[in-house]
Amino acid sequence: MIDDLFIIYEGGQLMYSWHAKKTKVDEDHMISGFLTAIDTFAKSQRGEGISSLTLDKTSIIFDKDEDIMVQYVITTSYETKKILYYFLNDIKERFTALYRDTLLRGYTGNTSIFDNFTKEVNKILYSWGLDSINSYIEEVEARGALKSVIYIDPKDGSILFINAKKFVDKDKMSYIVPLIINSGNLFIKNNLQEDLNWILLNTIRNDNLLLISRKNVSIVREYVLTKNIEAEISNINFIVKNEKIIKKQKHINHLFEKLEIRKEVKQLYLADNGGDILFKMKNNGQVNMANYIPELISFLTSSKKSIDELYNRKLFYTTLGGSKTAVIILDFGKSGLILLGSVRDFSNYKTIQELCFSFIHQLT
Repeated sequence: MIDDLFIIYEGGQLMYSWHAKKTKVDEDHMISGFLTAIDTFAKSQRGEGISSLTLDKTSIIFDKDEDIMVQYVITTSYETKKILYYFLNDIKERFTALYRDTLLRGYTGNTSIFDNFTKEVNKILYSWGLDSINSYIEEVEARGALKSVIYIDPKDGSILFINAKKFVDKDKMSYIVPLIINSGNLFIKNNLQEDLNWILLNTIRNDNLLLISRKNVSIVREYVLTKNIEAEISNINFIVKNEKIIKKQKHINHLFEKLEIRKEVKQLYLADNGGDILFKMKNNGQVNMANYIPELISFLTSSKKSIDELYNRKLFYTTLGGSKTAVIILDFGKSGLILLGSVRDFSNYKTIQELCFSFIHQLT
């Protein structure tokens, strides 16, 4: 989405440039002089600088720090969006924090002192999800499984960017997504002392909602897969007879003790909707999740309500991905099956789907 970044000292002297694609250094100096000339002309004729400029296929956004006489400019092939202004403001704040004192002592023209700023640019791109946005757009435009990508401000729920090939209820997304992410983030941080990276929710109709948590933005990716798994799930004996089975501990033990459980699953819990544990299995010495089961069942309940509100569908499973730990919760109606493992083992959709179906087939 961002093609170029220029940081320019007064008079058009180029201090630093970054490009999504390689370009010639001589061109950078020529462009920085051109951008400065446009801004200077606007000030002389209209008494004000330029904040943005739209060409036939390119938009240019300007910002300036009068205190250190530095101008920040980005170019984009897309329409200007709020997220680009936020990104440019972060660039300005970070550059000022690192180099303000140096510039106030007098800039000598030595651009090598800014070489390490590329690391900061990459961090800020990542924090706003701008490192991946082009690939997301291309995937949506290809009209495959990815139907929409939405960037949401985690603070107020406002839509910062959207590209969709299906109807998106923006009001519901703005309200529901921050709630789900905040709920998942609280659990991961407070109980596992990890950062939340993503949440994956899958419906029984194979609608997939992937929520990616970044420092400054929540990224929503909506997938619709062709395979309808509703009939397969609804035929599970355990779900059909759930209300009767969960009242009989012997039946639960008999059913779940026979399950073949993949070694990647470190802990397994079956809990009713009140958070009471009906069956448990622990494979290793990781943190004991038993104390957190009521919170996970609560997260399952909120996930079910969110999916119903967004898609008018029933939930198949919901997944939390932290820095190290992944928690998968299958919805069994009156109960939930909670699986704990490493995020390294459960970091992609296919693996999670296969794991969930391994239990589905054994319980059918």
